[in-house]
Amino acid sequence: MGGVAPGSHGRSWNTCLAREGSLEELYERIVANGGTDLMRFESVLLDKHPEPYVDYCLREAMSRMGCASDRRAYRGVAAELAHAAGLPGGQDRAQEVASAIRDECPRRSALLDELRSAGVAV
Repeated sequence: MGGVAPGSHGRSWNTCLAREGSLEELYERIVANGGTDLMRFESVLLDKHPEPYVDYCLREAMSRMGCASDRRAYRGVAAELAHAAGLPGGQDRAQEVASAIRDECPRRSALLDELRSAGVAV
């Protein structure tokens, strides 16, 4: 009976790497596997690799914006932008996206209210 191969049980292997503090190897594995576990390991990877988290939040906000048509959906967009703004290096980029949304949808007052409430309106 041999040991478990590093690629055979991806999620549990990633958890082991996080517990061991092998953060660079963990990050490389997550990126190599398409980034699906990125948010799962935010608490341990964010300090060294904030950019992918900002990108993820901004992509998620824009994705949600595509089908947003009520205040609840707008609140989700604003929450993603606020999350991105709170990450290292995310403030300016979140403001840019919020500005673009405002310029694109100036008549959606509920959306603009939610962006202001989340602190990302300009």
